[in-house]
Amino acid sequence: MIEPKVIEEYFQCIKNLVNNKEKKAYQSKPYGDKHTVIILGEKHGDSIEEYCQEKLVKDLGPKYLLVENITNDVFKMWGEKYGCKVVLCDLESHEKENKRRELGFKNFGFNESVSAEYESLKPQLNDAREIKMGEVIIDYSRESSKPLLAIIGHTHAMEKSKIHSTLKEKVGYITIWQDQE
Repeated sequence: MIEPKVIEEYFQCIKNLVNNKEKKAYQSKPYGDKHTVIILGEKHGDSIEEYCQEKLVKDLGPKYLLVENITNDVFKMWGEKYGCKVVLCDLESHEKENKRRELGFKNFGFNESVSAEYESLKPQLNDAREIKMGEVIIDYSRESSKPLLAIIGHTHAMEKSKIHSTLKEKVGYITIWQDQE
């Protein structure tokens, strides 16, 4: 079970470090009972959030740290430092490419038409990614008696995310995200 104090300390860490002018509201929402998972929506590459995330990893002591970006060296370093296995919870690169093709994405270059095409298909691609994230969270939550921490992009953690319908009634968890809407 995740102690409420751990969540409170994360919010206090963020509050102490973020400039009030730039601060967006952070929100949390519990789902289910017996919370064993924290899903942390992050702004990728934010050094302030990383500082507080590391404290959260240290305080939780998870067996697994599930991440959207497996190539992030910071996560690998935390895995080694705190003895947790870092695991990708998103679609693999080839799975993303296959999903793009399945959705009808035709242009793989870099120009304005690609951006417009990508933006039109992005919601469907994100739905598939969020379902995968939820499935991985379910699988790993069953493998450990320790709390589980998943660090994903903030849009994937918001209330409208498909991750919630995937996890519904299967895992007790708390989601934290930065309100960007």
